[in-house]
Amino acid sequence: MNIMNRLTWKSMVKNRTRTIVTAIGIALAAALFCAVTTMGASILAYFIDLQVAIAGDYHVSATKLSEEETEVIRTHEDVESVAEVQTLGVVNFYGQEMGFNSGLVKACNARYYKSMPQISLLEGRLPHNSSELVIGEYLLHTMEAKGYPTEIGSEITLTVTPAVEGLGLGDPSAPIFTITGTIVGISPLNDNMAPSPDKAEYSYIYTFLDDNTPSPLCCDLYLKAASPYQAVDLAAAIKGDANYALLQYYGVAEAGNVTFVITAIMAAIIAIVMVGTVGLISNAFSVSVAQRTQQFGLLSYGCCEPVDPIWDNCISKFENLRKVSISPWCNEEVMGEKLQGSKVIYHRKPSPNFLGVNAVLDEEAFRAHIRKSLHAAKGCKMEITQRDVYTIHNDLAKARRY
Repeated sequence: MNIMNRLTWKSMVKNRTRTIVTAIGIALAAALFCAVTTMGASILAYFIDLQVAIAGDYHVSATKLSEEETEVIRTHEDVESVAEVQTLGVVNFYGQEMGFNSGLVKACNARYYKSMPQISLLEGRLPHNSSELVIGEYLLHTMEAKGYPTEIGSEITLTVTPAVEGLGLGDPSAPIFTITGTIVGISPLNDNMAPSPDKAEYSYIYTFLDDNTPSPLCCDLYLKAASPYQAVDLAAAIKGDANYALLQYYGVAEAGNVTFVITAIMAAIIAIVMVGTVGLISNAFSVSVAQRTQQFGLLSYGCCEPVDPIWDNCISKFENLRKVSISPWCNEEVMGEKLQGSKVIYHRKPSPNFLGVNAVLDEEAFRAHIRKSLHAAKGCKMEITQRDVYTIHNDLAKARRY
C-alpha cells in the first residue's frame, strides 16, 4: 500500500463524520437517481399499457381494404405484425330488418384476438379455427326465438348475406352462403369493434380467420411497425391512420411531446439531486489550508521572498511549520525575535555576492555578514544554506577559504 493510500485511510478514520456523510450522500444520490429513472420509465409504461388496453396494441390502421390492398400492406418492409379482421357479411334473422337482431360476421386472426381489447367474453373462449363461433349476447334471444340452439358447444348453421347495405359493402344481388360452426363463447352486449369505421348498430358474430374463411367484403388491418418512429411514414405510405394516442408515449415527435415533458422533468430532478449531492460532498471536504497541512509531514516555507511582512497573519499559522527561509531580503532581526525559543528553524541564506560576484573574497565583510545573522538568530535553532552561486571565477582556493 503506497503512502497516498495510507494517508487516505488515515484521513477517513480520523474524520469519521465526514466519511459517513459522504458515503450517505453517494448512497442517497444513487438511490434517488435509480428511483427517478424507474419512476419515469414506469409512468411511460403505464400510459402505454393503458392506451393498449383502451384501443389496442397497434401503430397504424388501414380500413375497408380489398384483398389485393391487404396483401400489399401485409408484405410492406416496415410492417412487423398485422392484426387483421375481415367482414364476411351479415346474418339477418328477420329478413331485411337491420339492427341488433342482425349479426355482422367478423373473422379475426390470432394477432387481433391477442393484441386488440375489443372482444371480451361473458363465458366460453375465443375461436381457434373458422368452424368455431362467438355469439353476441343480444343475438341469443333472437336466435332462441328463431329456434337456434344457443348453448356453449352447440353446432349451428347460419345464412350469410355477402353485403351490408348500411355500410355500403358488397353487392346485395350476390348469392348468399352458409357458415357452420360450434358456439364456443358469448360476448357481452356492449362489445363493439372499435376502432372500427362501422357506423350501423349490429351485434357481432366472431370466427377465426384461416385458409377456410370465405372471401371478405373488406379487410381492416391494425399494424405494428418495425419501430414506432417508422409509424408515421408507414401510415403515409399505405394511406392509413397513425395511432397518435399510443405513439406519443414512444416519443414520436409528430404525436406530441408527452415523452419530452416526462424526460425533461426527470432530467431536472436528477440535476437537482446531483447538485445537492456534489454540494454535500464538497462541503464535507471543504477544509482550510492549515487543516490540509495536518495530513502531511513537517513544512519548510519560503524561498527568496521576505517572510517578515506576512509572518503574523499567515505563515505563523501553519501548525506543521518547522523551518522558514530567511533570505538576504528578509529583516533578520525581526525574524530572530519571532522565532526565538520556538521549534521553527531559522534557515539563513547568506548573500551569494561574496563568493559569486567579487573575484576576490572580502573576508572581513563576509565575517561581519555572518556575525550579524548569528546575532539576529540568538536563541533560535539555526541552519545556514548558501544558494544562488553561479560562478567562483575558477578559483577553488577562494571557495575553500570561504
